Amino acid sequence: MSFAAILVRRTVAVLAAVTAASAGASASAAVSSSNTTTFSNTDIKKVVSAIFTGTSSGRIKEVTKSPSEMPAGDSTCHYAGPIDGTYVVWFSSSAAHASDEVLSYTAAFALAAMDSGEAGPALKAKFDNAKDHVLLGRTFAEAFNHFSIETRAKSIRDIAWVKKTIVVGMTRSDAYALLKKRGLTAFNYMYVAGKPAGPNGCSFDNDAQGDWPTMNEPLPASGCPSDTRPRQFVPNPNATVDFSMGFNIACGSDETLTLMFDLEDKLTQVQDSGETQTCL
Repeated sequence: MSFAAILVRRTVAVLAAVTAASAGASASAAVSSSNTTTFSNTDIKKVVSAIFTGTSSGRIKEVTKSPSEMPAGDSTCHYAGPIDGTYVVWFSSSAAHASDEVLSYTAAFALAAMDSGEAGPALKAKFDNAKDHVLLGRTFAEAFNHFSIETRAKSIRDIAWVKKTIVVGMTRSDAYALLKKRGLTAFNYMYVAGKPAGPNGCSFDNDAQGDWPTMNEPLPASGCPSDTRPRQFVPNPNATVDFSMGFNIACGSDETLTLMFDLEDKLTQVQDSGETQTCL
């Protein structure tokens, strides 16, 4: 699988985690003793979204090069610049998608996203004004990694809070009120109707439709004929709270707490999925 394909597959989870973070919180990395470039979490979201858009449309393109063609000091993955209307990232044929190389991948594709303008005018200007683009890309990659660490730490705190605060016997409405106050969302995927995507696909990107399922809430009709989910109405639907446990461009970890309710709409159990990792 090409690295561009990996970016497309992982971006959805990354964007969800970035969106859930505190708006505008700063993740930064020092560029030199006399100059510091910072990327806010909002910047990170814009760049990751731009990578997804650019690689999906073909505007950002990956080209495999032999090791001898790669520049010194940037030998794994290198942003080569705009070529014939596309923003080209060189990828060394000798490189593997190993964890110690992920920062290089992130840096190169981030530069392409910023230079293309897909990430917005402010980040395009940041690219244009940078004296050292390699350093700028690595700074973004370090900020992205730092944001992942912050996200994991917050999720660990939130999971502990849920287990301590949302207790058996509590009504659904009381549990939801506490979750909302904490800034968390309870969700049930079966309440997302979906809509057609492509000739035979089904998109569930309107996931807010599944937020805060209630007692006796009817399931909406499926929005596309290719929906294969085992959907069945139950009067006391479960609600899940999802947590990102950290990510990079190639891998992501998640943990889910499932709130289970009885027919009196009282909590009977908080089930922990444990942490699961997906790498592509």
